[in-house]
Amino acid sequence: MVPPRIALVVRPGGSLYYGYYVRAAAAWEGAAFGMGEWGDPTKWNRVPFEDEMRGPLALGFLIFFAVGFVVALAFSLRQPARIRAHPVMRRVLSGYASWLAWAFGAGLVFFAFQLMGLPFIGWRIWLWVSIVVVVAAIGYIVYHRTTSFKSQMATYEAQRAKRLYQQQARKRPVGENGVPTPRSSRAEKRRERTTGTAAKGR
Repeated sequence: MVPPRIALVVRPGGSLYYGYYVRAAAAWEGAAFGMGEWGDPTKWNRVPFEDEMRGPLALGFLIFFAVGFVVALAFSLRQPARIRAHPVMRRVLSGYASWLAWAFGAGLVFFAFQLMGLPFIGWRIWLWVSIVVVVAAIGYIVYHRTTSFKSQMATYEAQRAKRLYQQQARKRPVGENGVPTPRSSRAEKRRERTTGTAAKGR
């Protein structure tokens, strides 16, 4: 809402008096954006009227939070096979989905409170706070994806390559006939000593 402004107006006789500017935006209160009282910060600490909750803006809020909640929850509970097979991606993306599910779910809860007309927890401001939380969560996900997530992936891939190398090093090379190449005599003696020592220890 545009507040009335006081102006000093000079009469032709020279005396002064206080007057109000005509409210050039008397019908404003968010009307410029089609938001009605939703766009007026002075009305955010009030419960929306019943006809507002049936309007297109409230319906848009409902669709936004409901679709976001369903998608985030579905991704958190059932991920693609490629992601489930990768421990780092599974853990990190599950965290992302959980954050978004909580943020969108909070918006749905406050929307329900507004439908019930509950005081305080049904104020308009809580839907705006929920939208800010969703945007903040998405922003943090983007930031984390470009910083910590890349380092975690690099560490995992380095460890995975090391394990594969160690596994290959333990295997004896296979000859042309498909039979593993015999160990050298020194390797065989070392193996026998190791096996004998382990047997005596039992």
